[in-house]
Amino acid sequence: MNRKESLRSLQAFGLAVVAVALSGCLGTEPLQVASAAQTGCAPDQIEITNDQQTWGARAWVAWCGGKPYQCSGAGQTYSCKAVYEDKPNPPPAASSSAPRETRANAAAWSRYPFDVCGISAEFPSDPGTMRTDQAKMHIVDLPLAQSRGDLTLACSALPRTNKPAKALLDGAREGMLKAVRGKLVKETDVLGGREVLFDVQGQQALARLLVLGDKIIVATALPVSAMGTVTAKRFVTSVQAVE
Repeated sequence: MNRKESLRSLQAFGLAVVAVALSGCLGTEPLQVASAAQTGCAPDQIEITNDQQTWGARAWVAWCGGKPYQCSGAGQTYSCKAVYEDKPNPPPAASSSAPRETRANAAAWSRYPFDVCGISAEFPSDPGTMRTDQAKMHIVDLPLAQSRGDLTLACSALPRTNKPAKALLDGAREGMLKAVRGKLVKETDVLGGREVLFDVQGQQALARLLVLGDKIIVATALPVSAMGTVTAKRFVTSVQAVE
């Protein structure tokens, strides 16, 4: 599924989640599991950077409690060794395909007023002009360099219904996953909605679904590996209602 096909599917559903062309390479979840036994951290506490693949082998850096471990594996055999025993440092930039947020670009973030949706959110640079599709879905997005992914913010009107917010969020989540042929990885209740981690063609995406009055709000970072978890998390959690 390419980016345009995914976008058309999502527009038909009425939710703003932009799927990009994905390479289909293996995600990092198996590496988190493989690293867990040798680093002492649970899989969901491990961050993977510098993931490199060659024929029949793979090498990566696993970050456990701020400490890097150089790992490698072939077949079902894996090994990890601590890189810095006494001086753990914050992870460096993973690679051009998975950059981490730095102090320089952190300072460039600014709050974007999305008045038509009654919200605002932070973007690392100007997302450009809002557009409205035929389904009256309002969308603004920030494509990453070299078409590696997108940060997307959107809203659409909810149908008139007596359904509780939980049912509306369930429907939004299921519709989103169906539209991009995604698989749910993790779901967490947040104030006013849900945070959803899901897999699309071997890459993970992070979305926050919120019910605000008569609107459904969707903030999506896809894929997480293209921007790093810090940037993805900062974006989806920055959404705020405005008076």
